[in-house]
Amino acid sequence: MRRWMCAMLLGVALCATAACQLLEHSEPAAPAPTGLRHNLSGTIFNLAEGPIAAATLTVVSGSDAGTRAASDAAGRYAFTGLSSGRFTVTIEAPGYERATPIVDLTRDLSVDFALRRAP
Repeated sequence: MRRWMCAMLLGVALCATAACQLLEHSEPAAPAPTGLRHNLSGTIFNLAEGPIAAATLTVVSGSDAGTRAASDAAGRYAFTGLSSGRFTVTIEAPGYERATPIVDLTRDLSVDFALRRAP
């Protein structure tokens, strides 16, 4: 019985080793798609006053650094065709404090941002 158990354990060990070797030699997983483009849009506003016209939004990090958008009379802004990923945006408007939110863009997003009045 002892020989049978040793043979069985040896067989299990060989099978486990073969499975590990098979995994090590299998093809690597396909890389995640790159170059995906998405849209980012929304409204810039002040909680007490409503929409903020003429706010400037600038991507300051990531592959689209330097890309700009501005809010219209209704406070709406839109970036089209931004690279997928994480980046920082600077939002500025006369009479308001600057905001620098971080955006994780993995699909088209609509995000509203609120600015505070400057002291």
